[in-house]
Amino acid sequence: MQSRYELRERVFGAENVAGAVTILADLLSQIGFNSFATGYVAGAVHDPSGQWRKFQHQAINFPKGWDDVWHRFNHHCPYYHACFDGRVGFDWATVRTRDSLTDNERKAWRYLADFGLMQGFTLPIHAPRHFSFVTVVGEAHDLSWARRAEANVASLMFTSHVYYEAVRERFPEFSQPCEDALLTDRERECLGWVAAGKTNDEVATILGLSIETVKIYLKRAMRKLDATTRAQAVAKAYRVGLIE
Repeated sequence: MQSRYELRERVFGAENVAGAVTILADLLSQIGFNSFATGYVAGAVHDPSGQWRKFQHQAINFPKGWDDVWHRFNHHCPYYHACFDGRVGFDWATVRTRDSLTDNERKAWRYLADFGLMQGFTLPIHAPRHFSFVTVVGEAHDLSWARRAEANVASLMFTSHVYYEAVRERFPEFSQPCEDALLTDRERECLGWVAAGKTNDEVATILGLSIETVKIYLKRAMRKLDATTRAQAVAKAYRVGLIE
């Protein structure tokens, strides 16, 4: 295993965050894990209404198509929520058996399970105003998975924490909260109906607002998302998980 200094030097040599993820893939492969996902939330993990914010993620060697509609389940993911139960890594199996899971949390893990994503071990990384995680996954029927994951906890924790420490230093914009891009409930509603193909007149009727008010909400949403058209605003909002 590389030293902290060597690992940081590799990350600092990356041109962008995507390049850094490639380095992380190599590091995890050396430990024995070829499939993983990594994600983060810059700023608060809850929006002003108290709802979980969706995390940005990248996955390596995950099943094809697994994230086609993951945006519907992202903020309900029980493995994501479990990261705030403590500071230590955990096996997914220990989360699925909880009696306290909500219906939405069960739907989220079952969605992943439909793609064979059952064997996972997640390492949460908590930093001021920034949450990150690294999740390694194994084959659904790998009977030695839990034993193998536990045996490598120390290496996984070291690699994950040093990696994200280096990424936050190397790419300062990575840690910038995106609070300015948060939409209000009304802006989200208006943009959501536009995404569903409704005109301004129809959105106004549905929400009981004037057409001018709807236009104002949409203009605000476009400005926050740095979009020049409604279609671009919808696409950006989908991409960052602000609407479903």
